[in-house]
Amino acid sequence: MFLTRLLLSVLVLVVTPSGFAQKDEALHDKLAGYVDHIGIELKALNRLEAELGDLPDMQADVLNYRIDSRVFRLLRHAEEIVSLLPRLDEDDPLTEEFRQKVIADFGRVDEHVFKRLGQLDTKIGGDLEQLASTSGTERVVMSARIDTLDVLRERYLEAMVRQVNIRKGLGLSVATLLPQVERQLLLRAESLTGSLMMTSALLRDFQSRRISDANRAEMTTLLSYSMDRRDQYLARLQNITTMMQDLGLDTTDYKSVLVAEEGLSYQLFSKDVFGQLFEEWRDAFRLFVANRGPDILLKMFVVVVILVLFRFLSKLARRGGKAGLAHSKANISTLLKDTVTSLTGGLVMLFGILIALSQLGLSVGPLLAGLGIAGFIIGFALQDTLANFASGAMILIYRPFDVDDFVEVTGATGVVKKMNLVSTTIATFDNQILVVPNSKIWGDVIKNVTQQDLRRVDLEFGIGYQDDIPKAERILADVAREHELVLDTPETNIRVHSLGDSSVNLILRPWVKTVDYWHVYWDLTREVKLRFDKEGITIPYPQRDVHIINEHSGNEKG
Repeated sequence: MFLTRLLLSVLVLVVTPSGFAQKDEALHDKLAGYVDHIGIELKALNRLEAELGDLPDMQADVLNYRIDSRVFRLLRHAEEIVSLLPRLDEDDPLTEEFRQKVIADFGRVDEHVFKRLGQLDTKIGGDLEQLASTSGTERVVMSARIDTLDVLRERYLEAMVRQVNIRKGLGLSVATLLPQVERQLLLRAESLTGSLMMTSALLRDFQSRRISDANRAEMTTLLSYSMDRRDQYLARLQNITTMMQDLGLDTTDYKSVLVAEEGLSYQLFSKDVFGQLFEEWRDAFRLFVANRGPDILLKMFVVVVILVLFRFLSKLARRGGKAGLAHSKANISTLLKDTVTSLTGGLVMLFGILIALSQLGLSVGPLLAGLGIAGFIIGFALQDTLANFASGAMILIYRPFDVDDFVEVTGATGVVKKMNLVSTTIATFDNQILVVPNSKIWGDVIKNVTQQDLRRVDLEFGIGYQDDIPKAERILADVAREHELVLDTPETNIRVHSLGDSSVNLILRPWVKTVDYWHVYWDLTREVKLRFDKEGITIPYPQRDVHIINEHSGNEKG
């Protein structure tokens, strides 16, 4: 190598002017140094490869790692040489000498790279064959080794793609290198595509079997392993397609597979990929319709007939249940009637839906299990609503009130207009509509005014201390007796209730029908006032006695 550098320096001094030689001498030295390094690495590689044949597998693997490090070092030197070549002056007589030398060395480097790629392919193929017969820790170790070799192989391919592009940029010939790189990339892409599709098929099989398989733990392990392998194949296929794109190769087929397996992404989506996917989907749809179309149409017809029939039966069940409850002699609340009617129709319709799904070949068991899980999740998310539902069920069972009852609940007073298992609608006397959650009602005091047929009207009147009490009592008794809505029994109660600060307070407590309460209340209040005025009975204003004390004190002065 020293002789090579010496000859190059002599050629520079003889052929070129002194100024020019001084200018490019450092560049020539760098190039010559890299050429020397390549020569040294090539000799070392030849020596190591010659020793591989007689070594055991373990020692051969260790030595191959050393070979890989030297090959990558060769590739770095090659890239450094390529980066320096453009800096040579075109008039430099040594430029062509360097170019020819570099091209010759590059050819030897390429031979080692592709030789090593062939060894990696052979090694990975052998390990894959052995992998099928291994298990446990040995299988894990072998899988890890295969993955490591796969990554190494792709590093080689990335380096060679980079070499092709670099050499093209410098105008160096890639006539020998490019076909080999393209071949390696195409083989790798096809292998990864097949592995990806096969793994995806296994993954779908494991997913379907995990639901019904007795050994679910093993299925879960296989499923996790298959998902990891699938992700690895996806990443590596994406990497290979990127390399192929760098060389201008057609990657439409492989992108289509990536889109189908991974979903649409900006990096993969293109007009060509979309066109091919559309054609594949169209052809698959046509084939599906041709083979399964009549059968599917017949099944859909049967499903529609079943759903229509059970829809009719559901309505019939609702009407029958409603009519039966209406003619029932049992005292049933409106809420219970509505709930039973709705549940009857809903259960009939649910039964029809399950029958329709079974006609489509769907398993009802897993569906019901899925509905149970979904119900649990929904129930957890809708705790407040379920609390209202539970309170509605308690109201349904214990019936503290019903529709058209006058109630006082949670500060709301009015007539119950509508009830369901979630809320109660109340109309106030000023025609406001209040929707009260059932959990608020059941958790508070419920006052049902109209639940009893009879109700007592409580009235209190104050008269002056100077007025005749017996006379006032007779007037109250006459007013109560003369009102047509006041009941004879229970008997009306009239008493002196209290002695107030300004009046003697009398109470009047007649009994009436609940529906007549307010009519009687207002009528008696008005009539008592009129009769008191007529009979000279006063209803005094609040009074207060004020005593003024005059005090005279002090001595008179004369």
